[in-house]
Amino acid sequence: MQAALLLSHIDRVDGVIRRFCVAIMVLAVACMFFVLLASVFARYLGVGNMLTPLSELPELLFPWFVMAGVVLAASRGTHLSIMFITQRLHGRLLTAAVTLRAVVVIYVYSRLTAAGIEILPIVADEHTAILGASSAWTYGCVVGGVVLLVVEEVFGWLRHVLGLRSAAEPAPQVEAV
Repeated sequence: MQAALLLSHIDRVDGVIRRFCVAIMVLAVACMFFVLLASVFARYLGVGNMLTPLSELPELLFPWFVMAGVVLAASRGTHLSIMFITQRLHGRLLTAAVTLRAVVVIYVYSRLTAAGIEILPIVADEHTAILGASSAWTYGCVVGGVVLLVVEEVFGWLRHVLGLRSAAEPAPQVEAV
């Protein structure tokens, strides 16, 4: 019963993470598309310089788009997986492989998060030429994404260890209509 309660909490948090990532991806793509489209039209109308400040926006949003996609893939069990190995393993050997992967991923990403947090004050002094946006904006998204990857790895490990879903099996996918 407690495993089912834990799974419901994991699924709820996982759902929030997925919706957050999808929202970031949709907003980033829409914004990048409209800025680039407006830039093309402005160039053909001869007023290209009018949109110059917006030209940096796609560069600032692209890292957010990529990190959201990586986290979304991890939440669905389709990123950084060792499925070619885990599909051939069973029982304790599978649990050992899943646990080893979880330990390595959590350790490496935790170190990466610590390094990213350490470097944020340094990169905060760097700003884009036109908008003046801090470089911490893009570094921050990488740090946040890596933290979410650690959370997703813990969730995947818990699901496997508690027998709630095989780690080799991707998470059920619900496609948006």
